[in-house]
Amino acid sequence: MLYSNILKKTLPCLLHIYACNALVSQQPAAIRKSLAGAASSKVSFHEQVTSWLDESSIAYQDLSVSKSPYRILGLGQNLEGDSYDVGLHILPTPTQLSSPISPTLCKTLTDDKTTPFQTIIHLHQDVWNNKHEIVKARISAKVKAVNHRWFARKTTLRRIDITTSMAFLQQHHLWGATRSKFNYGLFAKDDELVAVATFSPRRHVQRGNSSRPYRSHELIRYCAQRDGHVIGGITKLAAGFCKDFAPDDIVTCIDRDWGDGSGWQDIGFERVSVMPPLVMAVGGDGIRRYMVGAGIGKENQSGKDDRNGRPVISVHTFEKLDSITDHEDANSILATQNLCPVYDAGVERRILLVANTKLESKATIRRRELGIKDLDVSEEGTNAVDLWGQSVPSFPNEYYSSNSGINSLLQYAKEKE
Repeated sequence: MLYSNILKKTLPCLLHIYACNALVSQQPAAIRKSLAGAASSKVSFHEQVTSWLDESSIAYQDLSVSKSPYRILGLGQNLEGDSYDVGLHILPTPTQLSSPISPTLCKTLTDDKTTPFQTIIHLHQDVWNNKHEIVKARISAKVKAVNHRWFARKTTLRRIDITTSMAFLQQHHLWGATRSKFNYGLFAKDDELVAVATFSPRRHVQRGNSSRPYRSHELIRYCAQRDGHVIGGITKLAAGFCKDFAPDDIVTCIDRDWGDGSGWQDIGFERVSVMPPLVMAVGGDGIRRYMVGAGIGKENQSGKDDRNGRPVISVHTFEKLDSITDHEDANSILATQNLCPVYDAGVERRILLVANTKLESKATIRRRELGIKDLDVSEEGTNAVDLWGQSVPSFPNEYYSSNSGINSLLQYAKEKE
Protein backbone atom coordinates (compact mmCIF):
# COMPACT_ATOMS: atom_id res chain seq x y z
CA MET A 1 0.00 0.00 0.00
CA LEU A 2 2.80 2.40 0.93
CA TYR A 3 4.63 1.67 -2.34
CA SER A 4 1.42 2.23 -4.29
CA ASN A 5 0.86 5.65 -2.72
CA ILE A 6 4.44 6.70 -3.40
CA LEU A 7 4.13 5.60 -7.01
CA LYS A 8 0.91 7.57 -7.45
CA LYS A 9 2.64 10.73 -6.19
CA THR A 10 5.91 10.37 -8.08
CA LEU A 11 4.72 8.93 -11.40
CA PRO A 12 3.25 12.23 -12.69
CA CYS A 13 6.55 14.00 -11.90
CA LEU A 14 8.57 11.32 -13.68
CA LEU A 15 6.31 11.49 -16.71
CA HIS A 16 6.61 15.27 -16.75
CA ILE A 17 10.42 15.10 -16.66
CA TYR A 18 10.43 12.51 -19.44
CA ALA A 19 8.14 14.66 -21.56
CA CYS A 20 10.36 17.72 -21.08
CA ASN A 21 13.47 15.78 -22.05
CA ALA A 22 11.72 14.40 -25.10
CA LEU A 23 10.57 17.88 -26.07
CA VAL A 24 14.10 19.28 -25.83
CA SER A 25 15.52 16.40 -27.87
CA GLN A 26 13.05 17.15 -30.65
CA GLN A 27 14.07 20.82 -30.89
CA PRO A 28 16.21 22.02 -33.80
CA ALA A 29 19.96 21.71 -33.30
CA ALA A 30 20.39 25.48 -32.91
CA ILE A 31 17.87 25.57 -30.06
CA ARG A 32 19.43 22.56 -28.33
CA LYS A 33 22.82 24.24 -28.63
CA SER A 34 21.41 27.43 -27.13
CA LEU A 35 19.91 25.51 -24.21
CA ALA A 36 23.20 23.70 -23.66
CA GLY A 37 25.07 26.99 -23.82
CA ALA A 38 22.77 28.51 -21.20
CA ALA A 39 23.45 25.57 -18.91
CA SER A 40 27.23 25.81 -19.40
CA SER A 41 27.35 29.61 -19.08
CA LYS A 42 27.58 29.20 -15.30
CA VAL A 43 30.66 27.02 -15.65
CA SER A 44 33.94 28.93 -15.41
CA PHE A 45 36.31 28.95 -18.35
CA HIS A 46 38.88 27.05 -16.28
CA GLU A 47 36.29 24.34 -15.57
CA GLN A 48 35.34 24.08 -19.24
CA VAL A 49 38.98 23.48 -20.22
CA THR A 50 39.78 21.03 -17.42
CA SER A 51 36.57 19.11 -18.10
CA TRP A 52 37.64 18.64 -21.72
CA LEU A 53 41.16 17.61 -20.65
CA ASP A 54 39.63 14.99 -18.34
CA GLU A 55 37.39 13.68 -21.14
CA SER A 56 40.40 13.53 -23.46
CA SER A 57 42.57 11.74 -20.88
CA ILE A 58 45.17 14.52 -21.04
CA ALA A 59 46.90 14.74 -17.67
CA TYR A 60 47.38 18.22 -16.22
CA GLN A 61 48.53 19.94 -13.06
CA ASP A 62 47.47 23.35 -11.75
CA LEU A 63 50.61 25.50 -11.47
CA SER A 64 51.27 28.66 -9.53
CA VAL A 65 53.20 31.22 -11.59
CA SER A 66 53.64 34.54 -9.84
CA LYS A 67 53.84 36.57 -13.04
CA SER A 68 50.22 35.84 -13.96
CA PRO A 69 47.02 36.31 -11.93
CA TYR A 70 45.37 33.61 -14.05
CA ARG A 71 45.50 29.84 -13.87
CA ILE A 72 48.16 27.92 -15.77
CA LEU A 73 47.88 24.19 -16.36
CA GLY A 74 50.99 22.05 -16.83
CA LEU A 75 50.54 19.44 -19.59
CA GLY A 76 52.96 16.56 -20.12
CA GLN A 77 56.22 16.27 -18.21
CA ASN A 78 59.87 15.95 -19.10
CA LEU A 79 62.17 13.12 -18.06
CA GLU A 80 63.52 14.97 -15.02
CA GLY A 81 59.98 15.49 -13.74
CA ASP A 82 60.51 19.14 -12.77
CA SER A 83 59.21 20.81 -15.91
CA TYR A 84 56.12 20.38 -18.09
CA ASP A 85 56.05 20.22 -21.85
CA VAL A 86 53.30 22.84 -22.13
CA GLY A 87 51.91 25.56 -19.90
CA LEU A 88 48.25 26.24 -20.77
CA HIS A 89 47.53 29.83 -19.71
CA ILE A 90 43.77 30.15 -19.10
CA LEU A 91 42.65 33.70 -19.97
CA PRO A 92 38.95 34.44 -19.40
CA THR A 93 37.48 37.18 -21.56
CA PRO A 94 37.46 40.47 -19.63
CA THR A 95 33.91 41.73 -19.12
CA GLN A 96 34.61 45.21 -17.81
CA LEU A 97 37.32 47.84 -17.97
CA SER A 98 38.07 47.41 -14.25
CA SER A 99 39.46 43.90 -14.86
CA PRO A 100 41.62 44.19 -18.01
CA ILE A 101 44.39 41.79 -18.97
CA SER A 102 47.78 43.53 -18.89
CA PRO A 103 48.89 44.34 -22.45
CA THR A 104 52.29 42.70 -21.95
CA LEU A 105 51.26 39.71 -19.82
CA CYS A 106 51.31 37.15 -22.63
CA LYS A 107 54.51 38.41 -24.23
CA THR A 108 56.32 38.51 -20.88
CA LEU A 109 55.42 34.90 -20.09
CA THR A 110 56.39 33.71 -23.57
CA ASP A 111 59.81 35.37 -23.18
CA ASP A 112 60.33 34.09 -19.63
CA LYS A 113 62.73 31.12 -19.57
CA THR A 114 62.37 30.48 -15.81
CA THR A 115 58.82 29.11 -15.88
CA PRO A 116 58.26 25.37 -15.18
CA PHE A 117 57.30 24.46 -18.75
CA GLN A 118 59.04 24.24 -22.11
CA THR A 119 56.54 26.34 -24.02
CA ILE A 120 53.36 28.23 -23.22
CA ILE A 121 49.97 28.54 -24.92
CA HIS A 122 47.91 31.62 -24.11
CA LEU A 123 44.37 30.30 -24.39
CA HIS A 124 41.95 33.22 -24.70
CA GLN A 125 38.34 32.35 -23.95
CA ASP A 126 36.98 34.00 -27.10
CA VAL A 127 39.37 31.94 -29.25
CA TRP A 128 38.33 28.76 -27.41
CA ASN A 129 34.64 29.56 -28.00
CA ASN A 130 34.92 30.55 -31.65
CA LYS A 131 37.58 28.07 -32.87
CA HIS A 132 36.71 25.26 -30.50
CA GLU A 133 37.60 22.20 -32.59
CA ILE A 134 40.83 23.66 -33.97
CA VAL A 135 41.95 24.75 -30.50
CA LYS A 136 41.32 21.33 -28.99
CA ALA A 137 43.20 19.63 -31.82
CA ARG A 138 46.20 21.96 -31.49
CA ILE A 139 46.43 21.45 -27.73
CA SER A 140 46.23 17.69 -28.25
CA ALA A 141 48.99 17.89 -30.85
CA LYS A 142 51.23 19.75 -28.40
CA VAL A 143 51.17 16.70 -26.12
CA LYS A 144 51.55 14.29 -29.07
CA ALA A 145 47.94 13.09 -28.90
CA VAL A 146 47.06 13.31 -32.60
CA ASN A 147 44.66 10.98 -34.39
CA HIS A 148 46.58 10.74 -37.67
CA ARG A 149 50.20 10.83 -38.77
CA TRP A 150 51.51 10.96 -42.31
CA PHE A 151 55.08 10.90 -43.60
CA ALA A 152 55.61 13.63 -46.17
CA ARG A 153 57.77 11.35 -48.29
CA LYS A 154 54.73 9.13 -48.81
CA THR A 155 52.49 12.00 -49.93
CA THR A 156 52.06 13.60 -53.35
CA LEU A 157 52.82 17.30 -53.80
CA ARG A 158 50.52 19.29 -56.12
CA ARG A 159 49.57 22.88 -56.90
CA ILE A 160 45.97 23.52 -55.82
CA ASP A 161 43.47 26.26 -56.61
CA ILE A 162 42.59 29.11 -54.27
CA THR A 163 39.11 27.73 -53.53
CA THR A 164 40.53 24.43 -52.31
CA SER A 165 43.23 26.04 -50.19
CA MET A 166 40.88 28.54 -48.56
CA ALA A 167 38.32 25.86 -47.70
CA PHE A 168 41.05 23.73 -46.10
CA LEU A 169 42.54 26.63 -44.14
CA GLN A 170 39.15 27.79 -42.90
CA GLN A 171 38.56 24.35 -41.45
CA HIS A 172 42.02 23.63 -40.07
CA HIS A 173 44.00 26.87 -39.47
CA LEU A 174 43.47 28.96 -36.34
CA TRP A 175 43.92 32.22 -38.28
CA GLY A 176 41.44 31.09 -40.91
CA ALA A 177 41.87 31.55 -44.65
CA THR A 178 43.38 34.38 -46.63
CA ARG A 179 43.90 34.86 -50.33
CA SER A 180 47.33 34.06 -51.71
CA LYS A 181 49.15 33.88 -55.03
CA PHE A 182 50.56 30.34 -54.89
CA ASN A 183 48.89 27.36 -53.22
CA TYR A 184 50.34 23.90 -52.63
CA GLY A 185 48.91 20.76 -51.07
CA LEU A 186 50.09 17.35 -49.89
CA PHE A 187 47.86 14.40 -50.71
CA ALA A 188 47.82 10.98 -49.04
CA LYS A 189 47.54 7.76 -51.06
CA ASP A 190 43.74 7.94 -51.14
CA ASP A 191 43.98 11.47 -52.63
CA GLU A 192 43.07 13.00 -49.28
CA LEU A 193 44.36 16.54 -48.82
CA VAL A 194 46.37 16.45 -45.57
CA ALA A 195 48.42 19.69 -45.59
CA VAL A 196 48.42 23.07 -47.32
CA ALA A 197 50.97 25.88 -47.73
CA THR A 198 50.27 29.22 -49.40
CA PHE A 199 52.81 31.77 -50.64
CA SER A 200 52.80 35.44 -51.62
CA PRO A 201 53.93 37.00 -54.90
CA ARG A 202 57.65 37.71 -55.24
CA ARG A 203 59.24 40.84 -53.75
CA HIS A 204 62.67 42.09 -54.79
CA VAL A 205 64.56 43.03 -51.62
CA GLN A 206 68.10 44.34 -51.35
CA ARG A 207 69.61 42.58 -48.35
CA GLY A 208 72.97 43.88 -47.14
CA ASN A 209 75.50 44.08 -49.97
CA SER A 210 73.98 41.27 -52.01
CA SER A 211 75.13 41.11 -55.62
CA ARG A 212 71.50 41.37 -56.75
CA PRO A 213 68.13 41.83 -54.98
CA TYR A 214 66.83 38.76 -53.18
CA ARG A 215 63.86 37.00 -54.70
CA SER A 216 61.73 36.98 -51.54
CA HIS A 217 58.36 35.34 -50.89
CA GLU A 218 56.20 35.08 -47.79
CA LEU A 219 54.88 31.78 -46.47
CA ILE A 220 51.42 33.10 -45.59
CA ARG A 221 49.79 29.97 -44.18
CA TYR A 222 50.80 26.42 -43.39
CA CYS A 223 48.82 23.74 -41.61
CA ALA A 224 48.03 20.06 -41.65
CA GLN A 225 44.64 18.59 -40.88
CA ARG A 226 43.76 19.82 -37.42
CA ASP A 227 43.68 16.33 -35.87
CA GLY A 228 46.85 15.12 -37.58
CA HIS A 229 50.53 15.74 -38.21
CA VAL A 230 52.53 15.49 -41.42
CA ILE A 231 56.13 14.65 -40.57
CA GLY A 232 58.37 16.70 -42.85
CA GLY A 233 55.35 18.43 -44.39
CA ILE A 234 56.56 22.02 -44.46
CA THR A 235 59.97 20.97 -45.82
CA LYS A 236 58.43 19.09 -48.74
CA LEU A 237 56.04 21.95 -49.55
CA ALA A 238 58.86 24.51 -49.42
CA ALA A 239 61.00 22.27 -51.63
CA GLY A 240 58.25 22.15 -54.25
CA PHE A 241 57.91 25.91 -54.16
CA CYS A 242 61.70 26.38 -54.52
CA LYS A 243 61.74 24.06 -57.51
CA ASP A 244 59.04 26.11 -59.24
CA PHE A 245 59.99 29.69 -58.33
CA ALA A 246 63.64 29.75 -57.16
CA PRO A 247 63.25 32.04 -54.13
CA ASP A 248 66.33 33.28 -52.30
CA ASP A 249 64.44 33.53 -49.04
CA ILE A 250 61.04 32.73 -47.54
CA VAL A 251 59.62 34.91 -44.75
CA THR A 252 56.84 33.85 -42.38
CA CYS A 253 55.03 34.98 -39.22
CA ILE A 254 54.57 32.82 -36.11
CA ASP A 255 51.67 33.24 -33.66
CA ARG A 256 53.40 33.52 -30.27
CA ASP A 257 50.15 32.87 -28.41
CA TRP A 258 50.96 29.23 -29.28
CA GLY A 259 54.67 29.16 -28.45
CA ASP A 260 57.86 30.97 -29.38
CA GLY A 261 58.29 29.35 -32.79
CA SER A 262 61.41 27.41 -31.78
CA GLY A 263 60.21 24.41 -33.80
CA TRP A 264 60.62 26.47 -36.97
CA GLN A 265 64.30 26.93 -36.15
CA ASP A 266 64.83 23.21 -36.68
CA ILE A 267 63.75 23.48 -40.33
CA GLY A 268 65.86 26.55 -41.08
CA PHE A 269 63.60 29.51 -40.29
CA GLU A 270 65.64 31.95 -38.19
CA ARG A 271 64.01 34.53 -35.93
CA VAL A 272 64.73 38.09 -37.02
CA SER A 273 62.02 40.15 -35.34
CA VAL A 274 59.41 40.01 -32.56
CA MET A 275 56.51 42.42 -32.86
CA PRO A 276 54.99 44.16 -29.81
CA PRO A 277 51.59 42.92 -28.58
CA LEU A 278 48.70 43.69 -30.93
CA VAL A 279 45.55 45.16 -29.41
CA MET A 280 42.11 43.81 -30.34
CA ALA A 281 38.68 44.28 -28.76
CA VAL A 282 36.25 41.67 -27.45
CA GLY A 283 32.55 42.46 -27.13
CA GLY A 284 29.79 41.10 -24.95
CA ASP A 285 29.05 38.60 -27.71
CA GLY A 286 32.49 37.03 -27.17
CA ILE A 287 33.72 37.94 -30.66
CA ARG A 288 37.23 39.32 -31.14
CA ARG A 289 37.31 42.43 -33.33
CA TYR A 290 40.41 43.71 -35.08
CA MET A 291 41.41 47.38 -34.88
CA VAL A 292 44.48 47.31 -37.14
CA GLY A 293 44.31 46.36 -40.82
CA ALA A 294 43.51 47.65 -44.28
CA GLY A 295 40.01 49.05 -44.68
CA ILE A 296 39.12 49.25 -40.98
CA GLY A 297 37.15 52.43 -40.29
CA LYS A 298 35.89 52.83 -43.85
CA GLU A 299 32.17 52.94 -44.57
CA ASN A 300 32.15 49.85 -46.78
CA GLN A 301 34.45 47.90 -44.39
CA SER A 302 35.79 46.11 -47.46
CA GLY A 303 39.37 45.88 -46.25
CA LYS A 304 41.60 42.85 -46.05
CA ASP A 305 40.47 41.86 -42.54
CA ASP A 306 36.79 41.98 -43.43
CA ARG A 307 37.26 39.99 -46.63
CA ASN A 308 39.12 37.32 -44.73
CA GLY A 309 36.27 36.84 -42.28
CA ARG A 310 38.01 38.59 -39.38
CA PRO A 311 35.47 40.84 -37.61
CA VAL A 312 36.49 44.47 -37.18
CA ILE A 313 35.29 47.34 -35.00
CA SER A 314 32.45 49.48 -36.32
CA VAL A 315 33.01 52.70 -38.22
CA HIS A 316 31.29 54.56 -35.36
CA THR A 317 33.76 53.16 -32.80
CA PHE A 318 36.69 53.89 -35.12
CA GLU A 319 35.63 57.53 -35.47
CA LYS A 320 35.17 58.00 -31.72
CA LEU A 321 38.64 56.57 -31.07
CA ASP A 322 40.15 58.94 -33.61
CA SER A 323 39.04 61.90 -31.49
CA ILE A 324 41.42 61.16 -28.58
CA THR A 325 45.13 60.56 -28.05
CA ASP A 326 45.40 58.90 -24.61
CA HIS A 327 45.23 55.15 -24.03
CA GLU A 328 43.05 55.50 -20.92
CA ASP A 329 40.52 57.58 -22.87
CA ALA A 330 40.67 54.99 -25.65
CA ASN A 331 39.84 52.23 -23.17
CA SER A 332 36.91 54.29 -21.87
CA ILE A 333 35.53 54.70 -25.38
CA LEU A 334 35.78 50.96 -25.95
CA ALA A 335 33.89 50.42 -22.69
CA THR A 336 31.02 52.65 -23.86
CA GLN A 337 30.73 50.33 -26.88
CA ASN A 338 30.68 47.23 -24.63
CA LEU A 339 34.20 46.32 -25.75
CA CYS A 340 37.31 45.37 -23.75
CA PRO A 341 40.88 45.42 -25.08
CA VAL A 342 42.82 42.16 -25.37
CA TYR A 343 46.45 41.75 -26.41
CA ASP A 344 48.31 38.83 -27.95
CA ALA A 345 51.91 37.78 -27.26
CA GLY A 346 53.10 39.40 -30.47
CA VAL A 347 54.17 37.61 -33.62
CA GLU A 348 57.64 36.46 -34.63
CA ARG A 349 59.01 37.12 -38.07
CA ARG A 350 61.29 34.35 -39.29
CA ILE A 351 63.26 33.98 -42.48
CA LEU A 352 64.59 30.95 -44.29
CA LEU A 353 67.70 31.76 -46.31
CA VAL A 354 67.49 29.16 -49.04
CA ALA A 355 71.25 29.17 -49.69
CA ASN A 356 71.77 27.83 -46.15
CA THR A 357 69.55 24.78 -46.65
CA LYS A 358 69.22 21.63 -48.74
CA LEU A 359 66.56 23.48 -50.75
CA GLU A 360 69.26 25.49 -52.51
CA SER A 361 69.94 22.75 -55.07
CA LYS A 362 66.32 22.87 -56.27
CA ALA A 363 66.32 26.68 -56.42
CA THR A 364 69.65 26.70 -58.30
CA ILE A 365 68.30 24.45 -61.06
CA ARG A 366 65.31 26.74 -61.57
CA ARG A 367 67.46 29.90 -61.53
CA ARG A 368 69.62 28.52 -64.30
CA GLU A 369 66.53 27.68 -66.33
CA LEU A 370 65.39 31.29 -65.88
CA GLY A 371 68.83 32.75 -66.58
CA ILE A 372 69.18 34.29 -63.10
CA LYS A 373 72.65 34.42 -61.55
CA ASP A 374 73.20 32.96 -58.09
CA LEU A 375 73.78 35.19 -55.08
CA ASP A 376 77.42 35.59 -54.06
CA VAL A 377 76.81 34.63 -50.43
CA SER A 378 80.54 34.44 -49.68
CA GLU A 379 80.78 38.23 -50.04
CA GLU A 380 77.85 39.46 -47.98
CA GLY A 381 77.61 36.69 -45.39
CA THR A 382 74.54 34.78 -44.30
CA ASN A 383 73.71 36.24 -40.87
CA ALA A 384 69.93 36.41 -41.00
CA VAL A 385 69.48 39.12 -38.35
CA ASP A 386 72.04 41.44 -39.98
CA LEU A 387 70.60 40.89 -43.44
CA TRP A 388 67.11 41.59 -42.13
CA GLY A 389 68.23 44.83 -40.53
CA GLN A 390 69.92 45.94 -43.75
CA SER A 391 67.01 45.20 -46.08
CA VAL A 392 65.37 47.63 -48.50
CA PRO A 393 62.39 47.68 -48.56
CA SER A 394 61.92 46.44 -45.00
CA PHE A 395 59.08 45.20 -42.85
CA PRO A 396 58.05 47.51 -39.95
CA ASN A 397 59.08 46.28 -36.50
CA GLU A 398 56.02 47.65 -34.71
CA TYR A 399 52.36 48.28 -35.36
CA TYR A 400 51.04 51.71 -36.25
CA SER A 401 47.56 53.08 -36.89
CA SER A 402 46.60 56.42 -38.41
CA ASN A 403 43.78 56.44 -35.85
CA SER A 404 45.11 58.39 -32.85
CA GLY A 405 43.18 56.43 -30.22
CA ILE A 406 44.13 53.01 -31.57
CA ASN A 407 47.73 54.12 -31.95
CA SER A 408 47.78 55.23 -28.30
CA LEU A 409 46.81 51.67 -27.29
CA LEU A 410 49.54 50.20 -29.51
CA GLN A 411 52.18 52.57 -28.18
CA TYR A 412 51.13 51.92 -24.57
CA ALA A 413 51.70 48.18 -25.07
CA LYS A 414 55.09 48.85 -26.66
CA GLU A 415 56.18 51.18 -23.86
CA LYS A 416 55.19 48.63 -21.21
CA GLU A 417 57.56 46.00 -22.63
